Amino acid sequence: TDDSVNDLYQQAMRELVTIQSCPSPVDYALPPYDSTRLMTEMALLKDWFIAQYLNLSITPEEIELLDSTCQHIADEVAKQPNVFVHRDYHSRNLMIVDSHTLGVIDFQDAVTGAITYDLVSLLRDAYVEWPQARVVAWVEDFRQLLQQHGQIAQVDAAQFLQWFDYMGAQRHLKVVGIFARLSLRDGKHGYLNDIPLVFKYLLNELKDYAPLQPLYQWLCERIVPVYLIKNPTATAMLEAHSV
Repeated sequence: TDDSVNDLYQQAMRELVTIQSCPSPVDYALPPYDSTRLMTEMALLKDWFIAQYLNLSITPEEIELLDSTCQHIADEVAKQPNVFVHRDYHSRNLMIVDSHTLGVIDFQDAVTGAITYDLVSLLRDAYVEWPQARVVAWVEDFRQLLQQHGQIAQVDAAQFLQWFDYMGAQRHLKVVGIFARLSLRDGKHGYLNDIPLVFKYLLNELKDYAPLQPLYQWLCERIVPVYLIKNPTATAMLEAHSV
């Protein structure tokens, strides 16, 4: 039901606040999710989705647009507070143990990184889509939870939502590339079915921020039409962004 969905997501966000408040281990430093790593991940879109999956050659000017925007995203993400990051905190890795307990699995790739990363994984899940208004409301609930627990300084709702969208853009640039790679390199073709929703998330995250709009326009004009020729079933998901 609608109420049970909200209850479960509120529980998942409370659990995330608890996870993020854990002190760093004394005898083991979690790897840093730093700008270099973020850039390497975002390059997967160019290297696997555009070059390999779409078999599309892009110009040096287009590469510069993509790379410079990715660098801007990485620089902005680096301004967020750093916490424990699960890296795959989404519906498939959360288990209802009983009415009061949430089980969390698949945490072996944990790093230290931006405070909104796991929230993006949860609320803009590659496998489950929620209405934008509901997602924005949950983001605000999470911001208030963090402030109640003293885990962030006074950050207003608009700033926190921008943090969330920028982090989402980074994650989804990466995930579109990863899903293409899983198909092409590893033969896991089912992931191709999940690209349209992730691509939609990415475009929505780019379109409202002036520094990201040139990349948004380029993706809409240059990449989306080629993708829809290759995968016409994605048209309904992406038609609002096709030129």
